[in-house]
Amino acid sequence: MATDAEILSQVMAALARDGGVETTAIRVSVIDAIAKLNGHVGTLLEKRAAQRIAAGIPDVRAVIDDLMIEPTDRALAADEILAERAYERLAANPSVPLDRIHVSVRGGMLTVRGDVDHRYQWQSLQTDLESLEGVRGICNEVSTISQPDPAGLGKARR
Repeated sequence: MATDAEILSQVMAALARDGGVETTAIRVSVIDAIAKLNGHVGTLLEKRAAQRIAAGIPDVRAVIDDLMIEPTDRALAADEILAERAYERLAANPSVPLDRIHVSVRGGMLTVRGDVDHRYQWQSLQTDLESLEGVRGICNEVSTISQPDPAGLGKARR
């Protein structure tokens, strides 16, 4: 079993290697093989990536996530602007049936309702919204109507 100092070094190195996580504002501590992440990241996607990376270190027993989502100054946006960005992002994704999806925003929290035909559509929409700067959280209430398309060839209805 690695020491706490060795685990800390491994977590920091893994975070630095990952291009999807900006590490300048993340602090990591390790006590009894439990990694604690503090600081802030710009997107929900970065937050989840940091959690996944820390948890993926072999000797880490648990991860405490105290990361806050604080968008960069250029990304600070009113809810109306964030709603527009979310709509534009989903409209650009051909696998999302936009006519069956409704997005509402309050305080940087997105609530998404509606339905999709396949699980991959649900996942695609979730990933698109997680990567938007300014999103502090997502309540995804979109339901999947049918079983996943095993060939991944389903066509979205618009």
